[in-house]
Amino acid sequence: MASELLRLTEREFENLIFDLMSALGLKNCVWRTPGSDVGRDIEGEHYFSDIAGFVQCQKWYVECKRYTSSVAWPIVWEKISYAEAHDADILLFAISSSLSPQAIDQVNLWNEKKKRPLINVLSGTDIVNRLREHPHLLVRYGLSAHPECDVAISMLPTIRFLLSLSYSISSSIEVESDPSSKMELMQAVTDLVSARLEDLDANRDIAFCSFSIRTDGYPWLDGGDVLEQSMLDKFSIRVMVCYLRFCTRETTVTASRANDGRICLSGSIRNGSMRDRLVLLAAWFDFNVFFEDDRIVLEGK
Repeated sequence: MASELLRLTEREFENLIFDLMSALGLKNCVWRTPGSDVGRDIEGEHYFSDIAGFVQCQKWYVECKRYTSSVAWPIVWEKISYAEAHDADILLFAISSSLSPQAIDQVNLWNEKKKRPLINVLSGTDIVNRLREHPHLLVRYGLSAHPECDVAISMLPTIRFLLSLSYSISSSIEVESDPSSKMELMQAVTDLVSARLEDLDANRDIAFCSFSIRTDGYPWLDGGDVLEQSMLDKFSIRVMVCYLRFCTRETTVTASRANDGRICLSGSIRNGSMRDRLVLLAAWFDFNVFFEDDRIVLEGK
């Protein structure tokens, strides 16, 4: 199945690795500026506790390489130099093929000397094995050998979230609090799930539909024209803005366009579990979600 990774375009392969890194627990994933090979690579953070209970943070650089042949040592060395200069702790090569024999020997020598960054490699076979732990990514990128089964499994976390929203709405009604934001979010997630299931059942692929102010907007959403011009998927946008309003409890959500062309949403989600749930939902979006201090940034895949 590793050869099927080559069916993906370079952009799709990079997006797949980005989603996989997020699913595996790499936090605060962002795209780095393209390098000399014009590829987009990933930077993120990995947190872990030592035996004394102290939480440590590792800075990870992830190099995405969709190659039909093995990756040679000069390419690896160039990336090591860059990661070392930027004080990365771990440099991970996620490649559709494998390293060349010389590159493997040199990487082993580097790691034996305990130099920073430590170099890790996910070959095409390794990537496929990790993807089997996250069937929603197999489905999302058309790599599933058993899409009916994988779709059912991959939708379970979202269905559980819908159930928790339903129970929460019932509780809100009983205590006479306003459940409107929860109800809008539940409807948006339900629409997203329904649309994705219908697409996958009919075509084994996802058809994204552009956002329209007239049919897809909300009274509390400002900047709907920016979202409409972005051509981003309406189901994804509706879940995103409803989830942001639900988490922040703000009366309005404002969309604007940054100088670099990306879409910005007002507000911030600082709670870790809420961020993790959004990352899970975003696997079905047609854009990546980046968390910044006082805003959330959307970038089309």
